Amino acid sequence: RGHKNNIWSFVFLHDNIHIVSGSLDGTMRKWNYDTGLLVGQPWERKKGRIYALALSPDGKTISCGRDNGSVEMWNTDGEMSEDIWTSHSSWVFALSWSPSGGHIASGSSDGTILIRKAGNGEVEPEVGPIKTQQGEVRSLAYSHSGDRIASGGYNRTICIWNTNTGELLVGPIKDLGSWVESVVWSLDDSKLYSTSDKFARVFDSTSGTELHRFEHDSFTYSVALSPKRNALACAGFEGVVHLWGTESHQPLGLPFSRKNSQTLRCLSFSRDGRYLACSGHDNKITLWMWDCQVGHLIGELWKGHEDEIWSFVFLHDNVHIVSSDQDGTMRKWDCDTGLLVGEPWASKRDRWKGKRDRINALALSPDGKTISCGRSNGSVEMWNTDGEMSEDIWTGHSSSVRTLSWSPSGGHIASGSSDGTILIRKAGNGEVVSNVGPIKTQQGRVYSLAYSHLGDRIASGGDNKTICIWN
Repeated sequence: RGHKNNIWSFVFLHDNIHIVSGSLDGTMRKWNYDTGLLVGQPWERKKGRIYALALSPDGKTISCGRDNGSVEMWNTDGEMSEDIWTSHSSWVFALSWSPSGGHIASGSSDGTILIRKAGNGEVEPEVGPIKTQQGEVRSLAYSHSGDRIASGGYNRTICIWNTNTGELLVGPIKDLGSWVESVVWSLDDSKLYSTSDKFARVFDSTSGTELHRFEHDSFTYSVALSPKRNALACAGFEGVVHLWGTESHQPLGLPFSRKNSQTLRCLSFSRDGRYLACSGHDNKITLWMWDCQVGHLIGELWKGHEDEIWSFVFLHDNVHIVSSDQDGTMRKWDCDTGLLVGEPWASKRDRWKGKRDRINALALSPDGKTISCGRSNGSVEMWNTDGEMSEDIWTGHSSSVRTLSWSPSGGHIASGSSDGTILIRKAGNGEVVSNVGPIKTQQGRVYSLAYSHLGDRIASGGDNKTICIWN
């Protein structure tokens, strides 16, 4: 937070630590995106609202477009060049650098595109002002090859231009529902993605033919392509972000949003693809981190338990999960299908008693062959991964077993209980290690345990809001 008006543009710096944002309040601000804190003071030049920012390919220079038609050049420490480029008669809505870094294109509400030399701001005479006939030029994007530039217009069209001559190559592609706020090229330049109205569209960049459209619930303002994955991000009017597979055309997980439902104007992936950031009408930037699957939901977790699920383990075959719950049963699931494998596992003793004690904890042995199970009656059971229970049931706790942890060697199992003790047992027979004995933690209930990877220490978390580490 910090801007006093809408954020229309931002850029990820190449250090993978900072973002620079530009706002209608006329300032630029540099942020540390590990902490979310402002770095230094706002960068100010009291000469109008900022609608567009673009970072040079070498990561050293930020171009800034304002509502007075000017373009400024800043370094990443907030120092502005003395030269201010003019020539547009109205707002600069869009900026794009050529891949070589030798040129900068600006698009304006005066309907023109200017392609300038990055060194001095001189308009290329062979290209001249490109008079687009698009009304306002709302968006620009250089192709990765640098020989073409796409423009999105207020008159609901997209055009593709030759950057060396200014010649119209493709388009105008018409009837896109509303003004075109965002355009982006695929990595191989064969496709062009855009947003207007409630659709993100994909076009063949040579013919202009529409190949696909992604439908959303409301107006979309921005699209971004992941540099590392086949993923397209779209954001817009209600503050909702959608992720789509560019090959499958299917959603990548569920849409996500910020709490206030404010319009999102700008969307961008970091260079390494780990972060997705957005900004808009609530005057702040939101940052999400995405794993290697870009938030892809593999399956809705499966229904079958009759009570709360307190623990589960992945088996070493990478195909199955075993879960347990407060109804006292364990269940084995196929991760690929989400289906139950066989019948629920119920303790032999439960069958004798005619009732089941709740299961609070599961832990898988390091060799992947044995599952230890802690119950509300203070017992610990041992099961194989086919649902067969050992005859021996280990006792020793006077209250519920809340947590279990195997030693890295597999020779010992630690159990933590509501009675406030930790028992470290030999895995072969359940015998408590005599030179350790019950560890009386003074932590109240022991809710969590974890062996260190070396096996010489174990950490415990208690309901008295403490953590202890034990030999």
